[in-house]
Amino acid sequence: MKNVNFVVDKNARNQGVDKQMLEQFEKIAALNECVLIEVASGKRRESAHRFYRREGYAYTHNKLTKGLM
Repeated sequence: MKNVNFVVDKNARNQGVDKQMLEQFEKIAALNECVLIEVASGKRRESAHRFYRREGYAYTHNKLTKGLM
């Protein structure tokens, strides 16, 4: 399993760059026989959540974390 960070500069958002990047990630994942893409996004990032929902991603579980330091 590999983790990939997907960040679009705030000045480039809402211009289709995010959709193009996600499509390329999905193609690369499929070519590498990945069967699932999991997205972690902070609760406050509502616009990011709307974007992923529009792109076909679904809420499947909650993630809980605890900082130790």
